[in-house]
Amino acid sequence: MNLTYEEFNLACAEDQKKYIFRGFLLIKELTSYKLLTKFNLFSNRYYEDVSFKEFKDDILAKNKKQLVEENDLEYFVMKKIRKEQGFLRKQLFNHNDTYKCAICGKEYPVEFLWCSHIKKREKCTPEEKLDYKNIVVPMCKFGCDDLYEKGYIGVYNGKIIQLKKINNSNINNYLKNIINKNCLFYNSTNKKYFDEHLKINTEP
Repeated sequence: MNLTYEEFNLACAEDQKKYIFRGFLLIKELTSYKLLTKFNLFSNRYYEDVSFKEFKDDILAKNKKQLVEENDLEYFVMKKIRKEQGFLRKQLFNHNDTYKCAICGKEYPVEFLWCSHIKKREKCTPEEKLDYKNIVVPMCKFGCDDLYEKGYIGVYNGKIIQLKKINNSNINNYLKNIINKNCLFYNSTNKKYFDEHLKINTEP
């Protein structure tokens, strides 16, 4: 990837500091995150190795955002998301190169799968977020994750069901291939989260 000095500085300048490279330069972690975020350079396969303690500390850090300067908030949020996803992906995929989508059942390289929260993450309690063995399942980026996240589909007694209609033939054809399928990874311990998803997306 080729960047001009101007492009680099626009993405990463700290307090209008201008970098001019004349050799090897070690930049700060904050600057690195700004660069990776600006140019979408984060890997979808390799994530930071995160311990359960770090994962738990981040989930339970209620007032941590208040300690972050406003201009660094985006960096803090991105790093937090990357750490959480790193832990969840390690637990879920266990270093496998491929895995099956819980909804369509198709097997994909793991970079094409999300660790999807069964119950919307923002509606989870801290205790539910920490229930990493049950709160997430793999969903593919080819439609299943979006359809589930946006409430078009759900899981009832282990079967994929349609919750909302949509006036689009391509999406309806996609839905025909997954409705009434058995949901992989559905079990008695994560059933409550699938039920919560149904409740959230069917209440008037």
